[in-house]
Amino acid sequence: MTGHSPTSVLGSILLIDDHPELGQNLLNLLTNLGYTVRRVTDGQIATTAVQVALPDMILLNAALSSYNSYLLCQQLKQDPRTQAIPVIFTGAIDPAEISNLFHAGAADYLTMPLQPAELTIRVATHLELARLRQQVGQQAEQLHRLEHEHQQAEISLRSTHQRLQQEAQLRLTAETTLLELAEELQRLTSLDGLTQVAHRPQFDDCLLQEWRRLTRSQRPLSLILYQPRGNQPSSTESPLDNHTLRQIADILRTTVKRPTDLVARYTQNIFAVLLPNTPLAGAINVAQQIQSQLQQAQTEHAELALLTRSLGIANALPKIGQAPSQLIQAAEAALTEANSTGNDRIVTQDITPFPVLDYLITNQLGLE
Repeated sequence: MTGHSPTSVLGSILLIDDHPELGQNLLNLLTNLGYTVRRVTDGQIATTAVQVALPDMILLNAALSSYNSYLLCQQLKQDPRTQAIPVIFTGAIDPAEISNLFHAGAADYLTMPLQPAELTIRVATHLELARLRQQVGQQAEQLHRLEHEHQQAEISLRSTHQRLQQEAQLRLTAETTLLELAEELQRLTSLDGLTQVAHRPQFDDCLLQEWRRLTRSQRPLSLILYQPRGNQPSSTESPLDNHTLRQIADILRTTVKRPTDLVARYTQNIFAVLLPNTPLAGAINVAQQIQSQLQQAQTEHAELALLTRSLGIANALPKIGQAPSQLIQAAEAALTEANSTGNDRIVTQDITPFPVLDYLITNQLGLE
């Protein structure tokens, strides 16, 4: 990538990981994929290594023993030379720490056990995003240069009418290209690389914006959480494979159709559906549609057949003094209850100032 150290065609990666086995495994995997990889095992040394030869990407163990990983990420983002380099955290990441991770400046995270397919997709996606950002910067510089040349031409009266027309056309082309690149960059940076639905930071931003907007208009806001799990007694909580996650994301995206609604990958195995201006009854209707679409897909795809269809719903009428976190906590509690009471349940919680009783809906869908 221009401005960085000499790299392979795919790009260069700085791996900061002091775990003897996992760090070496990650180094081998990335090298076999064709990336140029340097590994350092000390956070303090990493601050120097990154300046010696700027990488295209940094993979950072979230639990370095010799240095605070979050502080290191913040330092990288505060340095003008390194702030544009995407940082992906790796390791056993607590879901409660995900927000802190992004606040520190992380572009993404990968949890253990590491799935090679997901690693490949996420690394390639963020390298492409970095290239797009660089291209946007180059287009902006080109536009600035053209504007300067145009001003000089007018002042000096040395430019002919034909040259002015050519420069105007170049400027229009540059502006159009810059706008297209910026729009594509905005779209890509708001999506989860694997499932192509909104990622967690985009969900958090959208939730906060809708909460503030609906506080002013006094309209309801609903949140649906879905955690697909095996419905057999022997099922474990192991992560679903990438293909299954993409199928579920596609089902949710095609079921939730309003432009204002948002489907997001909330955590590794949990999806969220944010429904602005939607009362509890409307959210229940959407949840039932999701269950119906999941059931239909389960008859067509064997890998989905053993997954549960239980969902948790929270509804609120946002008020001054309340926080979006209350809606999240209520939805998580409803999801936990739904998962514990059956394979095909909808549990709701209403946190309006005058809540109705929480209740449980059993949606038969012709199963009994």
